[in-house]
Amino acid sequence: MQQHPPSHWLMLTALVIMWGSAFALIHISVETIPPLTGVAGRLILATLILIPPLLIQKRRIPGLPRTWRPSEDKNAAIWGWLFVVAVTGNALPFSLIMWGQTEVDSGLASILVSFAPLVTLVLAHFVYADERLTKIRFLGIIFAFIGICVLVGPSALGQLGSRSAFWHQLAMLLAAIGYGTSIVAARQLPDLHPLVAGTCLSLISAVIITPFALIFESPWSVSPSMASLWAIALLGLFPTALANILFFKAVDEAGPGFVALSNYLMPLWAVLLGMILFGEQITLFMVLGMAMILGGVALGALRKSAEEPAEAVKPPEGSG
Repeated sequence: MQQHPPSHWLMLTALVIMWGSAFALIHISVETIPPLTGVAGRLILATLILIPPLLIQKRRIPGLPRTWRPSEDKNAAIWGWLFVVAVTGNALPFSLIMWGQTEVDSGLASILVSFAPLVTLVLAHFVYADERLTKIRFLGIIFAFIGICVLVGPSALGQLGSRSAFWHQLAMLLAAIGYGTSIVAARQLPDLHPLVAGTCLSLISAVIITPFALIFESPWSVSPSMASLWAIALLGLFPTALANILFFKAVDEAGPGFVALSNYLMPLWAVLLGMILFGEQITLFMVLGMAMILGGVALGALRKSAEEPAEAVKPPEGSG
């Protein structure tokens, strides 16, 4: 077994900070902005942020600007995988989490979303030869999950199964499955620069969600507060635009299983953020939970050594 290099941990830390801050921003945004409208807003903003650097660097979106015939172009496979990642990693979980957090508090939300690494670990085991589900990695994942439950506390678990919020809790769990699936699917994208992939991901997701927001929520009739607007702006910049670029780079270099561990570290970041910004007190249970999370993540990050190389299982020819 070997450890990941510091560069992988730096990327994971940056993703944790950006994605982990999203829960608080979502909580602020949904106070005056409907869920689908908020998701569409952050995705449109993220796309507008990413297009200028894409043009400045003169990076071409696959299939454009020349005439594109999907049946004769390998770019059809690239767009197919981008669509899968956009739906499972952005459009679907963003909408489910925003709607779910209208009834589910952040503590329980972090527990339900933390099922994502387990989904990733199981799926990656069958798709990639270098992401096998070893006993040590599985124990690390379970240990980290228990650590989250300890960190958040029994009060959050007590809400699980509440009849009034059942569907909202289920939405959070489905979002976790979506995240886990998207991390595995992202590695199927061949030779695509992270900036190009991130821009395409935001663009596709925005095209998917915006019509639903227009039809079901009539955004033009919304009267958002300034705090909610700032929350959407920050969501579009950090957890969406910048995180999308870094996400593809991290999956390509460190592997889907490693990137999925971010879901276990996000509650840890939330606790630290509460201490820094709001002076919240840390308890013995929090210390124990943090120690379990860090220990579990360390075990879950173990991978095959260089002496045991294994290449990813190649998809059938023509599938990307």
